[in-house]
Amino acid sequence: MNKSIGILYLTSLYWLLATAKTAGVTIVTQQSDHTPITYFLALKASYEQMTGNYSHATSSYAHLKKNMPHDPALMRAELKLLFEQKRYHEVIAHHQSCSDLTDRLNKEPLFLIAQSYLFSGKEEEAIRLFSELITTYPLDDWLYYFKAMAQTKSGDVTGAQTTIATALAQQAFANKHYLFHFLKAKAAVAIHNIEEAEKELMTCVHQNPSFAQGFFLLASVAENRGNLTLALTHYERSLALNPYDKSIVPHLIKLCIKANQYPRAQELLTRYPTTTLTYFYDKTLLHLAQQEYDAAYQTTQQGFCHYPTDKRLRELAITSLMAQGKITQLITNATQWLSTTPNDTALISSIIEMRKKKIPLKTIITMFKKAAHAKESWLLRCTLGDLYHEQSNYIKARRWYNKALQDKSLPTEDGTINQIQKQ
Repeated sequence: MNKSIGILYLTSLYWLLATAKTAGVTIVTQQSDHTPITYFLALKASYEQMTGNYSHATSSYAHLKKNMPHDPALMRAELKLLFEQKRYHEVIAHHQSCSDLTDRLNKEPLFLIAQSYLFSGKEEEAIRLFSELITTYPLDDWLYYFKAMAQTKSGDVTGAQTTIATALAQQAFANKHYLFHFLKAKAAVAIHNIEEAEKELMTCVHQNPSFAQGFFLLASVAENRGNLTLALTHYERSLALNPYDKSIVPHLIKLCIKANQYPRAQELLTRYPTTTLTYFYDKTLLHLAQQEYDAAYQTTQQGFCHYPTDKRLRELAITSLMAQGKITQLITNATQWLSTTPNDTALISSIIEMRKKKIPLKTIITMFKKAAHAKESWLLRCTLGDLYHEQSNYIKARRWYNKALQDKSLPTEDGTINQIQKQ
């Protein structure tokens, strides 16, 4: 190999090593095979991983593995790749099958593995690993942070408070103390100590005025206490600090609608792609709040073009038609929905609830009968049996129950048959 080319490859690789670290995990390290193809694949895989091209990175690592099947650095890089893709169960599987990743002195992979246990709902195992790592690395603040998070999530609020207190007592963590006050607030919320949560959050954002999550939780606390004005202020601050966080916008839109700040809600809607379910849902809510019932209904129809069976849109369509008094249109739509998704229990409940809105029971029964004739469904037949039974029309009720029993899709293992037979 040309010496200058070899130096170029090696220099590039070391440069990549110096810059390609996330959460303390080296993505690719110097390989044992100093051939041009190995260097190329190492650089290529690392670049693809850093730029989020995970499918190509997976392929590049697979090719590298053929040249170095037992290389520890490559194993750690693959683990990091899985973690970045939120494939936590596969990370855990690596931990359980690879002895190289179980050495407590090998902090980088074990840190990812512990987080994977946490994010997979296996808090106890996560706590155990974080505790072991803290014993070896007592000055790593992130280990305390994630351990406290795992303890809070598992319901061990007392344990979380002890971990947080230990971290706050260490002056070496001073620049991260705001994070532990944030966790302390979350623990307080978990036990419904709202005053303590608010106190800790105020300390948190005072120590770090740029911490968007702190203001977001402050907004949530204020909203739960009914202080909409303060909640709006905190949500707006959180969004200003982190304008790309889409999770803030729905909360802000909902509060703007409650506070009759409709222009601001409309402005926030522009942050959504106009084909998302959230866009159609929030836009419909905004129209309903302004009593623009026809516009609300038309928005649900636009939404159905993309999400034809969405339950929340159906609820809003029912509300908008009822508000306009368009009962005939409502009956037509509801019958069509029942025929399309006859086993949708939420839809069936919504239609039955129409009685409270002065829709005659006879009309509701007609809707169910049309849908039951259009599409066989033991659930629709049982519903009709129940409605007739409620009217003491036992002959028709028994007829529909018998039809339900003839449906081959009727569940046989949960006692449904016995329950129908008793009617």
